[in-house]
Amino acid sequence: AIYDALSTPIDMAIEEINAAGGVNGTPVVRADADDGTSADVAATGLDTLLNSDNADVILGPAASGVSVSLIDTVREAGVVQCSGSNTSAELSTVDDGGFYFRTAPPDALQGPALAQLILSDGFSNIAILARNDSYGTGFADALEAALTDSGATVALNAAYDPDASDYQADV
Repeated sequence: AIYDALSTPIDMAIEEINAAGGVNGTPVVRADADDGTSADVAATGLDTLLNSDNADVILGPAASGVSVSLIDTVREAGVVQCSGSNTSAELSTVDDGGFYFRTAPPDALQGPALAQLILSDGFSNIAILARNDSYGTGFADALEAALTDSGATVALNAAYDPDASDYQADV
């Protein structure tokens, strides 16, 4: 189901682009590589896309931290990268050479939006428990800043290991 949510819009765009004559008269061809939500797996997939498939555009990876780890390779290859799910604030200032884009709003926008929702629901003493990765901690920090700027109390801002088998101690 997650794969469908990521791939269906791409397939629809390819159909529309090719129906309109492709790009500069050349049909768009899709090549897939697994990012594995891991820098190592994604680096292997990126290498295949760039060197075997001769990709002109990289759509993904899904995880912000993985995009950060690949950004130098993408920039040096001169290939456009666009992710629909990266939100890390780090990607707002990374040296991408103009080759990186995203369609999801960054944490700097999402944190204040969630803070506004939490406060509008009447909550003023909040605990934040987030994944200990570039997505979770960045979002949690943006949320905490927006909450405290609005006068709320953040009683806890803790990060948990997303690979742990039990989160009871964190809770």
